[in-house]
Amino acid sequence: MFSEISMAKLKEEWTKKPAIIRLLISIYFLSELVQVLSISFLLISDGLSTILLFLLFLLFVGIVLIYLIWKGSKTGRILGIVDGILALIVFPIGTILGLLTLYILVLDKEGRQYFER
Repeated sequence: MFSEISMAKLKEEWTKKPAIIRLLISIYFLSELVQVLSISFLLISDGLSTILLFLLFLLFVGIVLIYLIWKGSKTGRILGIVDGILALIVFPIGTILGLLTLYILVLDKEGRQYFER
């Protein structure tokens, strides 16, 4: 029963978010799933511990970023912009996602208004 109430509330909150913000959250969520798969692969293959720690750190930062964007925090917007700039380096997927992130957080009117409320 508790999970049904929580899922219903989550779905209601999700539908209230602007479409452009739902897109941004989805992009970050998929990015975090890829990181989890990378971490799993490194754990299975006894990968380098430094890379593993770095990926765990990025996973933590990504989860915090998703939460801050979900709440409409100005800090989330700033961290998202920084993340978008850093993603530009990872060609070609990171470049595309970085440009999309920067467009949503900097240029898109609806995206900017979401964080100004």
